[in-house]
Amino acid sequence: MTAARVVLWVMAALFSASSLQILLIAGGFLGLGTALPYAVIAALCALCALRLPRFALGGAVGVHVLLALVFFTQMARIGLGEPMGLVGMVLPLTAAALLLLPSSREHLRGNRR
Repeated sequence: MTAARVVLWVMAALFSASSLQILLIAGGFLGLGTALPYAVIAALCALCALRLPRFALGGAVGVHVLLALVFFTQMARIGLGEPMGLVGMVLPLTAAALLLLPSSREHLRGNRR
């Protein structure tokens, strides 16, 4: 569970940096509109990382939906010709795998030891 939180925090930091970079390069309202989806994803990743220990099974479903969204945004980067999308696909897959471990599922079900 802790490793999944770390991966979510890393994703939040990377999306925040991307959002800031886009905002600074494009500038103006165009930059704001382009950076906004990345900032929203960064905020959602940070919120999920913060609240993950208190999530129930329904919250875990929400985290997996967020991870799927991040995964598909990285696939879109590959489609646009950015090879770093391959690296970006590893993070949501890692977080999803860590959340699907038996110990994490047991914690999310409420069977805490």
